[in-house]
Amino acid sequence: MIQPYDFKYAILIEIFKRADGHFEKEVQHNLTSSTAPDQILEYFDYYAKYNDLVGIDIMKQLYTSNNKMFTETAGICSHCFRKL
Repeated sequence: MIQPYDFKYAILIEIFKRADGHFEKEVQHNLTSSTAPDQILEYFDYYAKYNDLVGIDIMKQLYTSNNKMFTETAGICSHCFRKL
């Protein structure tokens, strides 16, 4: 029997996969600024646009320190940011 926790976990995994896919396709290779501070600003511009695309309420639930998946996983979003 599927537990409510399992269902919520599956939804979070899917949301992370979609965000990672978006950042891999639209952001990772399109940061064009030459300096790290400008690249960070550019990255967060893409991030803000993604928030608008999927809705801020979803992003609030997903990217919070209370979400262990956010603090323990290393998807393309965090990988892309760490490269800056």
